[in-house]
Amino acid sequence: MRICAGLVASFSIFSAGLWAFDVKGTVVDPSGAPVSGAQVSIMNRVGVVAQTVTSVAGTFALKTA
Repeated sequence: MRICAGLVASFSIFSAGLWAFDVKGTVVDPSGAPVSGAQVSIMNRVGVVAQTVTSVAGTFALKTA
């Protein structure tokens, strides 16, 4: 059985040079179990700003300027 889980976060950044974001979270499947190895990305209108992969515990942390 294959379980697919996704997390999409969209941020509109009008003045990218003026804002910095620290984004932390946990990706879980529908039963609440952590999803390891999930790709998490922060995107703006131009494309991917930052990306990472979740840990074994399903956690991630991203920083973007």
